[in-house]
Amino acid sequence: MIFVHVCFYEIGQRVPEIGTDKNNGHAGNLPRRNKIKNIKKFIEGAETTGEKDESFSGEGQHRLAHEEMLEQYDIVNVFIDMLFAGQADGEADGFARAVSSAGAFVCRAHNARAAAGHHRVIKLADDTTSEFFSRFVMDALGHCLSRTKNSHSSRVFLNKFKSGTEFFGRGANLFIYVFFYFFFGHRRLFVYNPIMAFSFEIEKRLGRARAGILSTSHGCIETPAFVTVGTKATVKSLTPEQVGGPVNSGFVGAQVVLANTYHLYLEPGDEIIRDAGGLGKCMNWPGPTMTDSGGFQVFSLGAAFGKKVGKISPEKNQEEIDEPASVHETLAKIDEDGVSFKSVIDGSSHRFTPERSMEIQHNIGADIIFAFDECTSPHAEYEYQREAMERTHRWAQRSLNYHCAHSAGGLSEQALFGIVQGGRHKDLREESARVIGALRATDIDGKAAGAGFDGFGIGGSFDKEDMYSVVGWVNDILPEDKPRHLLGIGEPADIFGGIENGADMFDCVAPTRLARNGNLYSSHGRININNAKYRTDFGIIAKGPDGRKCDCYTCAHYTPAYLSHLFRSKEMLAATLASIHNLYFIVNLVKKIRQSILDDTFVEFKTDFLNGYYK
Repeated sequence: MIFVHVCFYEIGQRVPEIGTDKNNGHAGNLPRRNKIKNIKKFIEGAETTGEKDESFSGEGQHRLAHEEMLEQYDIVNVFIDMLFAGQADGEADGFARAVSSAGAFVCRAHNARAAAGHHRVIKLADDTTSEFFSRFVMDALGHCLSRTKNSHSSRVFLNKFKSGTEFFGRGANLFIYVFFYFFFGHRRLFVYNPIMAFSFEIEKRLGRARAGILSTSHGCIETPAFVTVGTKATVKSLTPEQVGGPVNSGFVGAQVVLANTYHLYLEPGDEIIRDAGGLGKCMNWPGPTMTDSGGFQVFSLGAAFGKKVGKISPEKNQEEIDEPASVHETLAKIDEDGVSFKSVIDGSSHRFTPERSMEIQHNIGADIIFAFDECTSPHAEYEYQREAMERTHRWAQRSLNYHCAHSAGGLSEQALFGIVQGGRHKDLREESARVIGALRATDIDGKAAGAGFDGFGIGGSFDKEDMYSVVGWVNDILPEDKPRHLLGIGEPADIFGGIENGADMFDCVAPTRLARNGNLYSSHGRININNAKYRTDFGIIAKGPDGRKCDCYTCAHYTPAYLSHLFRSKEMLAATLASIHNLYFIVNLVKKIRQSILDDTFVEFKTDFLNGYYK
């Protein structure tokens, strides 16, 4: 951990050294632009081929002096040059756009290096690198802050720098306290604690669909993205290394993991996770994390208990699915203040309120958390759908107020998403989107006094035939510049439909649940490895989303016959190998969808994939 203390620094007194060319001393010249092009070419090559860069292999190479490494792979310099070149005459908006663009570039650079087998952009090996880092921060901020009075932009700059370059490796806890003497008519003290300023940048729009980069304090998420579910701080049957390992190793390559607030509260307990250092450290996951609010578990234990209603209901069966509005009596009971429920572990009584849900999620410490909501069946009567929606709005306000009130200085390392409800009814969904999208934290007098939600979840259960319409209605109203998460959805057709209608992230237990039962994804549909024909099949297990042989670890090393044997013998390895395959398939399907948006080939890719998958 390094602390950099610089007092009474006079802005604009020094010329930035890091952003200058060594030959002629000024930034943005032709040689520098060529270097930018070369590094972009390296990134694109690493992203597409995943080949290792031999110049970084070997213990000796890792001990290169920082100057030599920067000369060869000058990502940080390129970052600064892009930053300086993108400023719009020092205006705050122009500066923020430049930061966003340059930060996204560095995130892509880091991801490319990870794909090529590197897990750090730059390795700090000695004291001179610390000196370099200090000079970089001061020079860059000196240049930028001398041209803008917006201190928030400087925070964003440092946060982007910290997240994108990952100077001290994943999970590093770096604090820099920088004291400045500002010549803006008065002295001002600026103390910087680089808690990541959550941000979202849209790189490309294609109708409602969009490709973007979501930045958190533990790294970037390229969207659209499939969020791997680790309900109890574990993705069932897999290690975090298998979940997050580089794609070219055959492991999943997941970017983010979502855990369940309800289950972690019951076991091991949110305070234990807090004392362990938070969710990521507790489960040894270095990347971004999410937790839901517990609202869907309320639905599962109450209105949906014993019913055949999940996130997507089957064709409506009046006797089997419909329930009166008062059916919340099995293991959960809802009232205006919150929900009382019994533990599925030992039957003990517990209570969640919006404030308690926020407190628990703060203890768990995920990067993205959700406001407490009430999830209803898509077949509940209209009057109850409205009642539940309005209660969700009141709970959302309470969740937002608590979150802001219990975040240092009103700023939090955790991003809070509000949840849109309203069932299958267009008027309710649109009303909910307007209300949740406009909510702001309020003071004791009920006056708006804080920030709104950082993003949005689209919650509730859906009928299959109207799910895409619901997503479209909502996303046409929600703020365009914030991410949208479609909760609990993971069927390939539904992912395509959600992305086409503006959703950015998805989570679902289906890939691992199907895997544990021997059902595997393939480009020509799901296969059941327990079927007799696979007992003597020594070919390939499945084809990937592009129709070619799947490159996952399981398909690269094992045959259908062996995997079938494991399932028939009830061996634990069966679930591990099948889960690696299914998660690899679905995570990389969404990555290919993202690329198709960037390439303007989304419609063609969707048509080709769905025609093969559902034939």
